[in-house]
Amino acid sequence: PASPPRSCLQGLSSAPADAEASAPQVPPVTTMMVRNIPYGFTQETLLLDVWPIDGSFDFFYMPRMLPGPSHLGYAFINFVTEEVACEFRSKWHNRRISRGGTSKRLNIIPADVQGFSANVTQLKKKRVDRITQPEWAPVVLRDGHRLDLRAE
Repeated sequence: PASPPRSCLQGLSSAPADAEASAPQVPPVTTMMVRNIPYGFTQETLLLDVWPIDGSFDFFYMPRMLPGPSHLGYAFINFVTEEVACEFRSKWHNRRISRGGTSKRLNIIPADVQGFSANVTQLKKKRVDRITQPEWAPVVLRDGHRLDLRAE
């Protein structure tokens, strides 16, 4: 039997349509890539002013330019369920958040890397050891507490 349609996520996968239809079970889409984040925001200002830590996600990372103080204009957020990811996309996709006078709308799509464990593994392999300032470190939450991947 085919998988049930994915409300707001249907048609957003990067996989060909026939591959999705033939897959016996499609893993949940919980990680979103948020593009067009204004450069006036930092991870902390986004988490304080726009998307507060409320238990709906367990991973948040906004890569930055090296060297330099600015981010790359996008972030990755892993939500605790696909339904929560869908609700987030429904609420924020094509909306504008203002700081720094940008006129771009947020573009929210499923990320290539999906799930808490896969995102943490990817960061450990590629980036986390290069992050020297705590404010640029990925926000990883377990049982409501922030973990520092750089210490592991």
